[in-house]
Amino acid sequence: MSNYSILFHGNCIDGWFSAFIAHKKLSQSGTVRLYPVAPTGSGIPSIKLIKDTHVLMVDVSFDIGQRQKWMKGGALSVECIDHHATSKDQWPADGNPIHTECCAALQVFRHFFPEEVVPFWIYVIDRIDRWDNPTYEDRCIREVLNELAHKPVQDKSQIEAVIEETNQWMTKMASQEGQIENLTTGKQILDQKDAELCKILTRGDFITLDFNHATEWQLPNTWLGLNLYLINNTDIMIDTTEASHVVFTNYPGVDVFINYREKSFLTKEGGMVVQKKSIVYYARSREFNLTEGTIFRGHPTAAGATLIKGEAPLLPFLITA
Repeated sequence: MSNYSILFHGNCIDGWFSAFIAHKKLSQSGTVRLYPVAPTGSGIPSIKLIKDTHVLMVDVSFDIGQRQKWMKGGALSVECIDHHATSKDQWPADGNPIHTECCAALQVFRHFFPEEVVPFWIYVIDRIDRWDNPTYEDRCIREVLNELAHKPVQDKSQIEAVIEETNQWMTKMASQEGQIENLTTGKQILDQKDAELCKILTRGDFITLDFNHATEWQLPNTWLGLNLYLINNTDIMIDTTEASHVVFTNYPGVDVFINYREKSFLTKEGGMVVQKKSIVYYARSREFNLTEGTIFRGHPTAAGATLIKGEAPLLPFLITA
């Protein structure tokens, strides 16, 4: 029997289902613990928990420094299945585990169940995670899956319960009646969300990025002339993916959608607990590559960043009244 530590992208449908699929296979041969983490490193388990386990990262990747720390701390192995383009530079060119052609859940399924037919709902996850021409039905299913994917982060002690709930969801999706039920539930959530977003998004700003913006925000010249929609949502949480879809649908001229919020957090420095503030960015584009020469990490058209106020040399895209 082996022990496994699965680190997965938290608050993410692709991350949760990647972990769920890997857990389904690995739990047949050992003990598996699941840890939702952020690409920034938040949520990474202690070395004590990692020791004597095989570490598998799914839908998330960490650099060589973190991987060496695990190995020196007693991890038995460190592997990764991820598809974020900006993770490629964390690995050597020879044997790079980052493959961007499809979502992590699809890659994990093919890795652990190579002889089985891929369930259709994994292709739904692939379309909505990479936002590859998702249908209205895909977006409805996404609303149901979003609630599942957030639960492991909301209460880490209830992950086993979320695994069982996910199994129940899969059972429903195996029948036409269950699919209709999921679509109906998702439609109700989506239609209400879109109505609320249409009100919230009137607060945003539209700008055409000129030379002054590019200079102030240190953006490459490829951004010149792009039409941006920017919104500060510090006082209200919004679903970036759906919000950007609403903006792109209602405003055909917008090229890039960015929302950002200020967040306070506690950290230790010199043995003392101090409060700091960060700006958390979420960005989407129609086709434009957001990650080249910018603060953003992730996919070319769906990326994000977290910058600490007072430490980051620059806080771009902030709009002041």
